[in-house]
Amino acid sequence: MKPLRLVFLGTAGYYPTEERRTSSIMLPEFGIVLDAGGGFFRVPNYLQTQKLHILFSHCHLDHVAGVNYLFGFGERIQEVNFYGPSPIIKTVNTLMGEQFFPSPPIERPFSTKTFQFSQKQGEFSLVCGGSKVEISFQKFDHPSQKVIGWRLVLEGQSIFYLLDKNVFHNDPALSFAHGADLLIHECVFEAENKEEAIKTGHSYSLGVGEFAKKAMVGELVLTHLTMESFQSPEKILKEVKTVFPRTLLAYDKMARYF
Repeated sequence: MKPLRLVFLGTAGYYPTEERRTSSIMLPEFGIVLDAGGGFFRVPNYLQTQKLHILFSHCHLDHVAGVNYLFGFGERIQEVNFYGPSPIIKTVNTLMGEQFFPSPPIERPFSTKTFQFSQKQGEFSLVCGGSKVEISFQKFDHPSQKVIGWRLVLEGQSIFYLLDKNVFHNDPALSFAHGADLLIHECVFEAENKEEAIKTGHSYSLGVGEFAKKAMVGELVLTHLTMESFQSPEKILKEVKTVFPRTLLAYDKMARYF
């Protein structure tokens, strides 16, 4: 069995840098993309399918603003499917609307479908690249809105993806993440800034490490760095590894095989 390839297209939070664009992650051989922030522009470099499935975590701009880059992909894409609650789908449709482009409107060279859900959690399956992918989701609290945690099971491997969420004792996300082969989680703050993390609804190093340990995941990858963490990413990584040693720090265009 070929190893699964996961490409980190963008690993920054709300503020990009020369080295880091905002959040987007791709499974090229399956045509699956997790969030479409600024790093989404890199999708054509990795395309292996003519159909894309975009799973959104929430509608903050650093997770959705890249969708209008689809117009620059040409005819390499024939179909794009969007997945998320109605507020996310509404935001995506607005960003791709005529008001954001010159007149006459750009004709879409691809068809689009939207899959909206209102329930707190659910599951569905897709056939991508000839393989079945089991997908489940669950909503979690964030100060401004709910965020979606996504769990994917493909070719016997499981991935759990969760951004813009704090971690805490008896976290409701623990059971959903439990036993995942790969946990992709944000980490914005150092341990000394735990209170700021709680206040803003984001995560801090030791909390993320404890979460990974309690969830008994195989490996942890940290992403969604922001202005608060740009100055000390190695310190954050070191702090997390004191609790959960099997931890990596993502960077743009990093490919992870597992």
